[in-house]
Amino acid sequence: MVFVPGRPTTALLEEVAERLLDRFRRRGDVVQPAPDEETDLILTTAPFGEPIGWRESLLLTARRRFRLLRTPTVITLIHATKRRFRRLLDHFRAALARPEPDPADFAFPGLAPEAWRVLVEQGQRGGPILSLERMVQAQAKCLRILLFVGDDRPEAAYAFDLVGAYPCCRATEPDAFYDNLVLRMVTAVSVEEVTQHMLQGPPIPLALWRTLSTPAAMAEAARQLSRRNFFTEMVRIADLVHVPAVSDAVAEQYSEGCFATWDPRLGALVATVTGSARPVDKRQITEDDLAVIVGVRPDRKGAFYRPVEGKRNDPPSSEAVEMFAM
Repeated sequence: MVFVPGRPTTALLEEVAERLLDRFRRRGDVVQPAPDEETDLILTTAPFGEPIGWRESLLLTARRRFRLLRTPTVITLIHATKRRFRRLLDHFRAALARPEPDPADFAFPGLAPEAWRVLVEQGQRGGPILSLERMVQAQAKCLRILLFVGDDRPEAAYAFDLVGAYPCCRATEPDAFYDNLVLRMVTAVSVEEVTQHMLQGPPIPLALWRTLSTPAAMAEAARQLSRRNFFTEMVRIADLVHVPAVSDAVAEQYSEGCFATWDPRLGALVATVTGSARPVDKRQITEDDLAVIVGVRPDRKGAFYRPVEGKRNDPPSSEAVEMFAM
């Protein structure tokens, strides 16, 4: 791993970075002077509440800047004083409480003009902290964030990611605090998405597919779940911030979750397809938004899915293996 500080930084972030690097060394990890092809993790910094240019974003430019064949995992460290953090949370709390959202309440430097819709929808789902999270990610142009809250020393750290998690680690005991954060980072680097799905078996004849009740049942389930306000709006990166070539670094959109039903005639699971490759509105799916899962790869790296004649046959969601196991 390597630390490539951004500018400007703070005394608190400098101390945090030093302690984190010390924990990595104690674990036996290799702390490098500069990124190379062996680098798994890049730590960097960004200011709180201020946008950085896309050319400064290591998530977007590390591969080209350091002439790498792949982009390592990038985690940005950000420092917010207690006063600024609370003030911004209070701002979002008040803005989200309005009967009708005011776009002006959600206008922040560096965000796309339409970003207010994302901040509102996410805040209504996850509270003001989720609105703050999406704002910070957009301004830092990074998805994995460690936000340190404190004045002279960190009192807490929030871990942000693409799916909107925001676990909070309290710095009541410094050693345990930094060990916790390093373990979270190592876990993020060490795990892989279970998405190496493979086609298997002959195509399902279209005539047979048209006699099945499950495709129509899935479409009806989508409508019923939508009526109950179950699904969130798809988070599209371009709706938050305008940057070039975002797909080189991360999927252009995040579509939450997966749902499925068992088809006894096929002996297979009929599930929704992935929303990372193309936009999929789970509220009103079509037959092209379905995948037929017939098993799990022996190496557990993905599922086997069977094509259907005349359909798109996109791969299933990342939850396919879990869904099939259930």
